[in-house]
Amino acid sequence: MAGFAGLEWTAIVLVMVLAYLLVIVFDVAVSRTGAWPGQGAVRRRTRGRAEETPAAPPAPTELEPRHVRVVPREPDPAAQPVLERVPEPIPGPELEPAPAPEPLTPAAELELEEPLPGPGPEPEPEPEPEP
Repeated sequence: MAGFAGLEWTAIVLVMVLAYLLVIVFDVAVSRTGAWPGQGAVRRRTRGRAEETPAAPPAPTELEPRHVRVVPREPDPAAQPVLERVPEPIPGPELEPAPAPEPLTPAAELELEEPLPGPGPEPEPEPEPEP
């Protein structure tokens, strides 16, 4: 069922929520800068500069590096050593050995194969007699 302007009600609610969020963001931005309507831009600029005070730089002692001496601690005699648990290897299924390949015959025992008679040379076509 279509609502206002042919839009579904979920789209209308979404647009209203986004508009409300926009109003809140604008209100927060204006309240932080002090730029309320009715105050001129010149007044806002001069008032902002007069109220600003530069921050004091940090003391030089804070910028100096601090040297820390690290003292190694003695091992605790009550502490238990960390042992690693090593799982026992699980025996896999025994595989049958692969069959041995057939031994090659010596070259002398190889039988010479005669080449099969292939088609002979193609006969040339006879020239056609001219009429």
